[in-house]
Amino acid sequence: MLPQNIFRLLVYFAVAAYLSYTNADATQESKAEAALAGKIRCEDFRKNPDGTWTSDANAKIGNNPFSNLTFESKRVTIGGADLATVLDRKCGH
Repeated sequence: MLPQNIFRLLVYFAVAAYLSYTNADATQESKAEAALAGKIRCEDFRKNPDGTWTSDANAKIGNNPFSNLTFESKRVTIGGADLATVLDRKCGH
């Protein structure tokens, strides 16, 4: 009887963890995204009609040059944050 109760408890925790993960708010900004957002200036980036982003000739992220690059979502990660996602949230109106 005891092993069956332990198994039920393990299944309960596994289901609870899965539901917690699937119900997480994907629109909520992570710490990495917030840190990256603080290092970029919207005027340095342009959103293209196809959803990609292009940095201008003088673009920087923090003190690092990031000029004349075109990229899409899930292609450029900085400090654990997807750059296109951060730009969409911060600059994509």
